[in-house]
Amino acid sequence: MTTTTLNTLFFKIWNDKYLQDNILTQLFENVTIGVSTQYLIQNQSFLKRACKYIDIKYRLDKDSFVQFGQLQSDQLRLISDLIIVHNNTTISDVYPVFASLRKLYLSNVYLTDIEYTQVIKLFVKRYHHSLTDLELSKPNSISRDLELYSMSKLKFFKLFAIDGGIEVNALPHCLETLDIYKTQVKLVKGLLPETLRRLIAGVISTVDGSRLPVALETLKCESCGDFPPLWLPNNLKSLRISRDDFSLVPGSLPSSLLKIKFYCFNKPLVEKNIFPQGLKKLYLSAFNSTIEPFVLPNGLTSLILIFFNPTKLASGVIPSTVTFFHAPSLTNPIPISLSTTTKMRIRRMADLEENPIPSTIKDLVLHVYQPPLGSIPNSVTRLDLECGKLSPGLIPTSVTHLRLSLLNQEIDLTDLLPKSITTLILEKVIGKTWKKGEIPDSVTKLSIMGVTRYYSEDAIPPSVVVLKSLYDLPFSKIPRTVRTFIQDGQFMDLSNHHHSHN
Repeated sequence: MTTTTLNTLFFKIWNDKYLQDNILTQLFENVTIGVSTQYLIQNQSFLKRACKYIDIKYRLDKDSFVQFGQLQSDQLRLISDLIIVHNNTTISDVYPVFASLRKLYLSNVYLTDIEYTQVIKLFVKRYHHSLTDLELSKPNSISRDLELYSMSKLKFFKLFAIDGGIEVNALPHCLETLDIYKTQVKLVKGLLPETLRRLIAGVISTVDGSRLPVALETLKCESCGDFPPLWLPNNLKSLRISRDDFSLVPGSLPSSLLKIKFYCFNKPLVEKNIFPQGLKKLYLSAFNSTIEPFVLPNGLTSLILIFFNPTKLASGVIPSTVTFFHAPSLTNPIPISLSTTTKMRIRRMADLEENPIPSTIKDLVLHVYQPPLGSIPNSVTRLDLECGKLSPGLIPTSVTHLRLSLLNQEIDLTDLLPKSITTLILEKVIGKTWKKGEIPDSVTKLSIMGVTRYYSEDAIPPSVVVLKSLYDLPFSKIPRTVRTFIQDGQFMDLSNHHHSHN
């Protein structure tokens, strides 16, 4: 299992030998494991070694609180992440027993405002020197009374929608990420720490002419209509705005921007230099106006147009540097400027015979009911295909990674999928009974994402070594060659199965 396949893992069911060996050899990255009281007690020796490489997450609720009392101080020291859910004040006095807590999540904790404030202050006082991540779900406001400003190592702070806002100098001065989505931010001097690099917020406005922190690199917000674009930090690299109330004039956006997403943008693009020349990725949604030729930056590599009128895609609109192009539909010929594109998404295409897909495409998303034979170039290695009819030879032998969605459940896939495929993801094929021979024996990684549990014997070929499923599969249907079995994102315990992990 590669680190690109699994980024953050939450293990509930353990296959001790297999997973422990791979964790200690650092096969996985950014791993968080969930442990029960019983597992923590029984595997203390292993966890003492593993805590150097992984985060150990403990979920504390009213059901586990009794067992929680069994833990000794040396066992509590192993826990790095604590999730507290559905609790009351009767256990608030035991919160400070963890020795070196790094991440704390208070989710759906039912306390009064006063009690909740007391609990937060208790944690802040105890862990102001070690806590790096904090997520809260309750406070109506962030005031200095919470004493968050005293947390010397807090880098990440997430807070659900609040009504009372944030007081000046209430946040720690070392904060790098602030996630307060749906919350209005009225900028005043001293409100946001200058160390802030990532801000996710609701409506942003300025009260006294204050600007965003100069170190800010990522800004995501609902709206900043009364916030002048010229006041955006010169170090900003990523900008995402949801509402269509952002005024743009040439030169108004910082030249440092590499990525822009406008989720509701209905302004005409007729002038050059609207976007910085160094921009690499552009996302325009709900766009109904014409893009004039040669307006988009020449260095653009990724262009996504949503709800865009494809008939207005004139020659010269798309820079020749674009390597990834996405459009919901195309009715006119694919622009000649896309002849060097290597990644393309097309949800609907009027006529693939009249408008052939460029032969340079390596990564293709194609949703067409009946693609004509030869419409998928031999250059494609990664294919996301949704169709109603599949003919022999449609999928070229160059494809090694296939995500397949079938609109017609009666299709027999025997001999329709090339033996070049090593990774196969099956989606939206509910109701189909899979038979032996439909899945090529070249497949080593198989994901069954939208498939019911209808399998004949030997439907899954013995070549599969990594198997992922959203549904319960009887062990009798799992080939003996499978070394990694994931269900609903969790590793399943195969220790009582006929597998060996040698």
